[in-house]
Amino acid sequence: MAQALYRAGERLEALATLGVARQRLSGDKAVEKEFAAALARNGELEEAAGLLEGLREASPRDIYIVFLLVRCFSEMGQEKEAKRAARYADDIEDERFTIPIKVEVLMAGGHYEQALGVLVTCRRTTYILLDSSVKST
Repeated sequence: MAQALYRAGERLEALATLGVARQRLSGDKAVEKEFAAALARNGELEEAAGLLEGLREASPRDIYIVFLLVRCFSEMGQEKEAKRAARYADDIEDERFTIPIKVEVLMAGGHYEQALGVLVTCRRTTYILLDSSVKST
């Protein structure tokens, strides 16, 4: 229900719904993770980062938690903390978040041109891979 509310533009209502779910399902890591993401979406970055730090300690191999943590620090402009959090991903083999984490760390330090360069390179590589797979079919 919270996701539907968020997508309908009802961010505060989604956060409130997750708050109720969090009270009712105390200790449910999935609810905690969604609540932290909702906090971040609503600009409560410090509170979200604190919650995510605890969740990361409890689930050190959850790459989505690491990504959300890096993004919180990035949006707060805390490059040092974003880099520290990004190191948690080093031991997790999940390439889906490699580029997004790298981009968030660059943006945390105000390196927007470099972040854009990473994204452009990634896009070009994707097109080349897609093009070569179509030609070989």
